[in-house]
Parts: sequence; structure tokens; C-alpha cells
Amino acid sequence: MARFSQFFASEQTRIERWAAIPEPIRQPEEIFRIADKGKGLDAEAAASLFAAARDQNLRNEIRDTANRVRARFAQKTIESIIPVYLTSFCQNECLYCGYRKSNPIAERVRLGLEDFEKQLDLILSWGHRQIELVLSDDPEFGPETVARYVASTRRKLEARGGGVVALCSPVYQQEDYVRLRDAGLDWVVEWQETYHQPHFDRWHFPGSPKRNFESRLDLWDRVVAAGITKIGMGVLLGLYDFRYDALAVIEHGNYLRRTYGIEPHALGIPRLKPARGVLASQKSNRFTVYDDDFRLVVGVYHMAFPTSRLFFNTRESYELNISLVAAGDLFTVDCETLPGAYLRQHLPGQFSTHDYPPRREVRATLERRGLAGKYLAAETPCEIAPTAPGTAMDEKR
Repeated sequence: MARFSQFFASEQTRIERWAAIPEPIRQPEEIFRIADKGKGLDAEAAASLFAAARDQNLRNEIRDTANRVRARFAQKTIESIIPVYLTSFCQNECLYCGYRKSNPIAERVRLGLEDFEKQLDLILSWGHRQIELVLSDDPEFGPETVARYVASTRRKLEARGGGVVALCSPVYQQEDYVRLRDAGLDWVVEWQETYHQPHFDRWHFPGSPKRNFESRLDLWDRVVAAGITKIGMGVLLGLYDFRYDALAVIEHGNYLRRTYGIEPHALGIPRLKPARGVLASQKSNRFTVYDDDFRLVVGVYHMAFPTSRLFFNTRESYELNISLVAAGDLFTVDCETLPGAYLRQHLPGQFSTHDYPPRREVRATLERRGLAGKYLAAETPCEIAPTAPGTAMDEKR
């Protein structure tokens, strides 16, 4: 089986050098012509765009070219996706995460299958048909248990005409992904967090199972070997220099193209955001990615992978996301990051999120831009109503 970690070991120094170049290696006009062909970009071309973007006029041209490429090659749709958290217990010490093991004020909830199905019925009644199951690294919530939640989600979706099941979880072994695939899983979401190992180690304390850098690098080789070819990859922007990490994502995506003949199904663009009880997330650091650079990363990703879905989420304001989303992307409107919170409403979770307009209003806004909604069906009546905090759900803390 191929291993990306072996390839990446020889590329890290070159990516570090590209991330720091003061002037473009290749001229932007040449790169724009390549992008217009819809074949994507390599890391050297992307590095040249990052260097050229020191000129604000070039930044504007990068965004214009990215929008033109997406309009030409991506489907004229925006896919809805909603995260559903299963557990907030965690055995890891990730300095940026509200669910880190030592956080004394984190809400700890394991969502039983019955409560999960009740919440899922409510979500499906809103029209959602693409469900992302999300969980922290809970030793009592292993892949065998997750497979039951995947199977339940698949059954309920099929009963309503079909849909999509995604999973964002701790990294598993190949045989675990085979089990999840057989249970009805469509695609896997996982962030490398940062591809820079010294900083990866600094953000993840010794003793955390997640600290296995090489295992995370090789995750997609295991997933593809298990028969799942839809992959959601990316980094958490703000843990290291955004240029290095974005170039590493592009290098990893091109590895998938060369090795397996697949495009990344989705590209994550989360930024480090404040979380309750997590000091490292509360203030800016030298790697903070401000809005203008965030827009730059989005534009370069859109050109590098013209048909992959950028995953816009409620970490960002509605105004920023709606200004950047393009043809073929993913868009989250409804988002709670605590298990069971759709039944309890607006409780603190893994990280801070923004309030968005009603889902139908968002869809209408996108449709006026010529982007059809996907995986958001008509709403149907549902007897399950959201409840106030302090209900029986608390007994599972």
C-alpha cells in the first residue's frame, strides 16, 4: 500500500522554501492560463501566487480568476451539510480544542442511539439530506459503535429518498473503514491540523493518541484501500504559517491525483476560533490568519482543485462566507457543536460559531446567484420539538 508519509518526508524542506519566497517563481499570468484549463495547480504554482499576492491588485486578480474557473468547471450547485456530534468526551490534549481532556468547563455528553435518532428525525424534517457525524476521541465510542450510528443514519435517509453520510472522527485502521463503508458511510472528513510536524507536536501534548503525525499523514491511503474514495482533507488555519499548510494540502491533493486518480471530494478551510476554557484559542498569535489572507487561501484552493468542494462552515460570519462561496461548494447553515444540542439549542460546544439566517433564506440568496441547492429538501412536519437545557439529556454528562 502506498504511504504519503514516505513521499512527504522528502518534500517538507521544499514546501518550507516555497512558503517563504519573496517573489513568484512563475509569473501569475502563466499560472492563470494554466488554471483556466481546469486541470488544477501544483504547489510551486500556488506558492508563486502567494508570493505575488503581496500586491493587492494581484489578490483581486487571483479571486477573479478563481471565480471564473469555478463557474466554468464546477457544478452550479451548493451542497448543504449539517454536523451532528455524537460525543464530547476526549482522551486527547489538543491546545486549540474546547473538548481537550483537561478542560474543566467542557460539557461532556455521549449521545445514546435513541436520543441520536430523535435528533436526526428533527434534522431530517428540516430538509437536510447530507449528514456529517462528528465525534471527539472517546475511548468508549470506537468504530464499532460509530458504525451503528452510520447504519441508523443510512436507514433514515433511505426512508426519505436517499442522502449522504459523512464522518469526522479519530483516525481509524483500514478494516474499521471497511466496516463503516459497509454500514453506509459515503465519505470521510479529517483535518491534518498542520503539516508542520514541530508545530503539530507543540499543539498536541505527549500522551495524546492524536499525536501520531505519520499515522494521520497516511490516513487517506488506508481510507482508499478500504474502498472509500470520497475524501475531505485540509488543515486548521492558524496553527502554523498558512502558506506552508495550504501548499502541503495542495501537495497531498496532487498525490491523490497521481496515486489513485481521484480529486479531493472536499477541502476544509476552518480557522482557529475561540473555545471555552481554552486559553490558546482566545488571542491572536503570529500564525493568525486574518480575513484578507483567508480570502487568498480560498481563491488559491478554488484554482488548485476546480471541482472539489470547499467546506464553508459557521466558524466564519455569514457575510464573509456568502461573499466567498462558489459553484460546487459545501455550505453549513444549521450548526451545533455539542451532542444533542439541536434538541436543546444554542449551548456552548467545541468552538464558537456565528448565527446565520434561516436555511431557506440562505438558499434563496444562493439561487439568485444561479447556484441551485442540493441536499436540502422541503421541510416536513415533525412532532419532536427542541427542548430547553436541563432535560434528561443532562444525565448523560
